[in-house]
Amino acid sequence: MTLTNPLHTLVMGALSGVSQAAGVMIGKRLGADDARSAYQDLSCLWKSAYAW
Repeated sequence: MTLTNPLHTLVMGALSGVSQAAGVMIGKRLGADDARSAYQDLSCLWKSAYAW
């Protein structure tokens, strides 16, 4: 467990950053009352998440 802690921390940090960025991107589109673009961004992010 001790040897994998740095790797685990890096992966969790990266995923946390990506999720926060996704929230900002979707929130920006929804705030601009552009639900169609928000849905397109969301579907693109889902596809990227499944590919990763």
